[in-house]
Amino acid sequence: MTVRKIPPSVGESYEGLSTDAKPTVVVINSTFREIDTGIWYLTPNGTDWYAQNKIIRPFTHHLVGGNLTEEGIQWSAEVSTVDADTDYIVLELTMDNGQVGRLHELDLGLTLAIKAGSATADVKYKWQARNKDGTWVDLHDYITKVDIGTSYIECAVSGYRIEGITNLDKYPIDVRLVIQSNETTPGVATAKVKNSSYVKVEVK
Repeated sequence: MTVRKIPPSVGESYEGLSTDAKPTVVVINSTFREIDTGIWYLTPNGTDWYAQNKIIRPFTHHLVGGNLTEEGIQWSAEVSTVDADTDYIVLELTMDNGQVGRLHELDLGLTLAIKAGSATADVKYKWQARNKDGTWVDLHDYITKVDIGTSYIECAVSGYRIEGITNLDKYPIDVRLVIQSNETTPGVATAKVKNSSYVKVEVK
């Protein structure tokens, strides 16, 4: 890739790949962003470059949208299991706003509604994430609802995941919800995701 100069703000700004040679005669306090790693560099003397722990502003991904409602509540499409004790994907999304970098932090608030087709079925769910097209990482262990019944109940998980997680350390990312039931028809599990669900990302 050819390194290109970006119009200056403070000093001068450059970007290129981590394998590209950084310019060596530039304005003092210029910056260089490695597009493939998201790392920013600063040169205090116009020659030597030093990596900066620069955090790109947080941005939020919402998992569900659609036609507006008077109540302000929206749901993803319902998905049901078929075979017992088998994962079924309720929702899977790629979160990509055009930036590339190392994940600093994830702030997640995830809500679903789930039910069974019989009064005796046990259902369970799990949220997962990964580097885009990579290996899935469990965000929590399976959560089981015993004899959940045939009416929807809402379940929510939330919290933070900090940098340094294998297979979940680069942006963009994929996020998904999987469910299981311990019974087949009529005791299948059915679930949907609520529009209050979000993933807030910090990239550096």
